[in-house]
Amino acid sequence: MKSAQKNGFKIWQCNVKMDSSKSYRVYVDSKDIGRTVNIQKLDKLVIENGRLVECRVKNGNIDIPYGVTSVADGAFKDFTGTVYCYKNSAAQGYAEKNGLKFVNYGYKINIPDEIKMKAGESVSFAPIADPVIAPDFGMTITADNASLISQIGNGFRANKAGYARVTVKCNDGMSKVIKLYIGGGCTKGDVNADGVINSADALLILRNTVGLIEFNEDEKNAANVNTDGIINSLDALIVLQITTGISSIWDFV
Repeated sequence: MKSAQKNGFKIWQCNVKMDSSKSYRVYVDSKDIGRTVNIQKLDKLVIENGRLVECRVKNGNIDIPYGVTSVADGAFKDFTGTVYCYKNSAAQGYAEKNGLKFVNYGYKINIPDEIKMKAGESVSFAPIADPVIAPDFGMTITADNASLISQIGNGFRANKAGYARVTVKCNDGMSKVIKLYIGGGCTKGDVNADGVINSADALLILRNTVGLIEFNEDEKNAANVNTDGIINSLDALIVLQITTGISSIWDFV
C-alpha cells in the first residue's frame, strides 16, 4: 500500500488482484494516522452439502456447479441477473418456479464408435459450446483393460497393443463406449503382428497346432482367440470367420 498527498488529503492506494469467481467485502478502519484496509474474499455462492443456500450477488451472470442438488427458498432473493445451469437441474427448477432468467449449459462433442491407434499415440475430445460450456465441465475416461490407456485431460494416450472398451463420461451424465484397437504388437487374432487379422494368421495357428512351429507367450495369447486355453483348429476357423466378416474380433475380446 502506498500514499500520496492530494488537495490537502492523504490518499492511500493499493492494488488487489481480483478473482472474477469471487465477490469482495471491504473493511475500512479510519484513524488519524491513516487507514487500515482489510479485503475479505467471498464466494459468490454459499453451498453446503450440495444445497445452494445463498447467492451473494444481485445481478449479472451466475454459474451453478453440477454438484448443486437443491436450492433453498430465498437463495436468490433480489437477484435480477441470469442463472447458468445444467439442464433439468435443481437450479433450473428453482429459476422456473421463481421467474428467474436462466440458460442451460450445452455442448457438442464428436466421440467416434471405434478408434484404431498405435502405442504412444494420443487422442483428445474437444467440446464445442452449444450455447455455452459449463465452467466445471469435466470428463472421466476409463477402459475395461485399464493398463492399455492413460487419461490425459479430455483424452487419453495408448500405452500398449491390445483391445479395450473405453468409456467416456462427462460430468453432466453423458456417456459413450468406444471400441479401441491399439496396434504395434501381437493382439488377439493377429498372430504375426502385422496389424491385420487374415488367413496368414489362421495358417500360423494351424501350423502350430500340428507342431510345425512354436509360439512365444505373446503369440500364444494372440492365437488362442476364443480364450479357452487351447490353441487348435477352432481358433484358426474363428480367424477365417473374422476375415470373411462372419464374426467380429469384438465377439472375443
